[in-house]
Amino acid sequence: MYLAQITKYMAVSLLILSFLNYFELLVLPTAYLMGFALSALTFTFIDLLDYNVAQSNDPFKFRRLKDFLYFIAVSFFMVIPFLNIKWVQSVIENVNDMTVLLSVSIIFYVNSLKHKKMVSEQLERIISTYIQDFLGSDEHKRVVEEAVQDSIKKMNIKETTLAAIQEYKNSHGE
Repeated sequence: MYLAQITKYMAVSLLILSFLNYFELLVLPTAYLMGFALSALTFTFIDLLDYNVAQSNDPFKFRRLKDFLYFIAVSFFMVIPFLNIKWVQSVIENVNDMTVLLSVSIIFYVNSLKHKKMVSEQLERIISTYIQDFLGSDEHKRVVEEAVQDSIKKMNIKETTLAAIQEYKNSHGE
């Protein structure tokens, strides 16, 4: 319960931070933005893992990896900006660009997988509902009756009876 609230408050705080930075009411150093970009990329990988976990029916699959990635994600935006490193501006910009583009590509990929699964489940549900409705209907009864009548018309009763008698005699040694 509290974790969900904390996460929500962090999201709102980051939203406010982005607007403050955009309107230059505060200026975030590029190293700080790099930490956020790397953190976002890590959270995106976690979302991809969560999708794979949902498909595997094993809720503990990738648990340790996800725990490690959560730690890394938080560390990226809590530690990187404060490291006493002389960051080269072009490197930071390249890392930021790469992580943003990679994050967005993974997000699109995961969303396409989720959409494909949703469409497949909806189609399965529609077909199942249609079949259930059809099985008890007058139309179903009519189709079955027509199939039975058609089979009876196609069957030569005399030949079928003689063949059955012969098969019975052969199987009982007569």
